[in-house]
Amino acid sequence: MGIEGSIALDIHWDGAAIRRAVVRSSRPVTACRLLEGKGWRDAEAMVSMLFGICGRAQTVCAAGALEAARGVEPDPAVRLQRELRLAAECLHEYAWRILLDLPQMLGEEAEAGRFAALRQSLRPLFERTDSGERWWHAPADGAVLEGWRAAAAGLSRQLDQDVFGMPASRWLELDYGAPLTAWIEAGTTRTAALLGRLLPLSLGRSAVPLLPVLDVRKLAASLSPQIAGDAGFAAAPTWRGAPAETGALARTAAHPLVAGALRQLGNSVAVRFLARLVELAMLDARLAALGRGEVPTEWTGSCAVSPGAGFAATETARGTLFHLARVEGERVAAYRIVAPTEWNFHPEGALARGLAGHAAKTPGEAERAARLLAHALDPCVGFDIKVIAV
Repeated sequence: MGIEGSIALDIHWDGAAIRRAVVRSSRPVTACRLLEGKGWRDAEAMVSMLFGICGRAQTVCAAGALEAARGVEPDPAVRLQRELRLAAECLHEYAWRILLDLPQMLGEEAEAGRFAALRQSLRPLFERTDSGERWWHAPADGAVLEGWRAAAAGLSRQLDQDVFGMPASRWLELDYGAPLTAWIEAGTTRTAALLGRLLPLSLGRSAVPLLPVLDVRKLAASLSPQIAGDAGFAAAPTWRGAPAETGALARTAAHPLVAGALRQLGNSVAVRFLARLVELAMLDARLAALGRGEVPTEWTGSCAVSPGAGFAATETARGTLFHLARVEGERVAAYRIVAPTEWNFHPEGALARGLAGHAAKTPGEAERAARLLAHALDPCVGFDIKVIAV
C-alpha cells in the first residue's frame, strides 16, 4: 500500500561546469488526502502503511496532530515511547547513510558487517512494540525501558568503536581545526577517512537559509495557515517566502564543531556530513537518557491551531516533518503533510542552488556531484540523474 514516487534531476552542463539543476518530483504530496473521510483511528493506522520511509516518525506525527485536533494530551509515558521510536529510527537511518551509502558513493566497500550489527541491536526495540496494535499509544513500561537500556549500552559501544574510534562524548568535544584534522589523519575509522575525502570539496555551497529550530507553537503560527490555505505549499514549501534547508545541519548549526565548519567551509557536503556525525554522537547520550526514562528535548510536539484542527512537528533523520489535521466528530475532515524532502529538493532550494556553478570537466563528474549532494540532503525516495549538455 506504500506510495513513494521519485525525484528526477536534470543537470544542465556546459562542458566546464553545471549551469543549473532542474528538480522534478513525482512524489504524491497530496496522498495524505486519502485519510480524509476516515475515522481518526483508521487514519492513524493507515499512515505507516502509506509512508514506509520514516514510517515511525510519520505515525508519531499523525498521532500528535490528531490528538491536538481532538483536544487530547498524551500521557508522559506514551510520549516517552514515541521518543524511543524516533531515536531508534533516526539512528538506523544515519547508520545506513554513513556505513553503507557514502562509502559506496566514494568508490569504497560498504561496511555491511558493522551496519548489520547495529541493526541487530536495534531490532528488539522495534519488535517489542511494532508487532502490536497502536504501539504509538502504548506507554514505555519497565520492560521496554529495561530492554532499551541494554540495547543502548551495546549501541553506544558500537558507535564508539565503529564510527568515532573513541567515546562519542569525547569526540563531540573536539574543536574544528587542528583537533578534528588530527582525528581524520589518525584514520581510526572509515568514517574519519570519508570525512577527510569530503573536506576539500566546495560542492553544495549556497545561500539557502536553514529552517530554524523553533517550538511547535511558533512553527504552527507561521506555517499552518499556508499549509491549510495554499494547495501548492506542500510541494514547494517556503519559510518567510523563501526556500529553506532542514535536517541535521539545521538542527546542529550552533554546535561548536558545525559552527566552526560553517564559518570556514560554508554549507558544503562535508559540513552536512559532519552535522550528521555530530547528531549521531549526540544520539549516544540521548539513548542513555531515554533508557532512564528521561527526555532531554522532545523531538515531536503538537498544538491546536483552531477548534478541531491540530498541528504537529516531528524531527526525523531527514529533517522536520509537519502534519496538519482537522477532525469533525470522529472523522478526518482535512489532512495535510509537508515532508523534509520537499524543503531540501525545492525547485529553488539547497540541491538546485548548491549545484549551480559547480565545476565539472566531464558528464560523469557532473553526475557524481549531483549524486553526492543529493545523498547529503537525503531524499526519502529514489532519484534519477540526467546530464544534459548545453
